[in-house]
Amino acid sequence: MKDIPLLDYFQWKLQCEYLSDLHWLGNTQRARLMQEVERLSAADASLQEWNDALEYLLGQSQQLTAEAARDALLIGLKVQNKPKRGCHREPTKTTLLRQYLQMTLHPHHR
Repeated sequence: MKDIPLLDYFQWKLQCEYLSDLHWLGNTQRARLMQEVERLSAADASLQEWNDALEYLLGQSQQLTAEAARDALLIGLKVQNKPKRGCHREPTKTTLLRQYLQMTLHPHHR
C-alpha cells in the first residue's frame, strides 16, 4: 500500500477518472470508500497521507497520529450525508482507449 499515495489508492479503488471525483461520491460509492478505510490499518499509510485524505475529503483538521486521522476519516464519512452525483459518468473516448490498451497490452493486470 505504501507504493501508492492513499488518495490515489482511493481514486483507483472507486474507479474515479479524476481525484476530484472523490468529492462527488454517491451513497453507494461512499459506502465502498468507508469499506476501504475500514479494511486498511493506520500503518498502511503515513500520518501525512491520512491527514491529507482527512483534509481533502472532509475538510477536517489534521490529527496527531495516523490512527486518529484514520478514525476521524471513517467517522466523518459515516456522518456525512450530502447527496452528490457519483463518479461513474459516461467515459470519454480517451478513457475508453486507455482501458482498451491496458486490457490488450497487459491482459494479466486487471
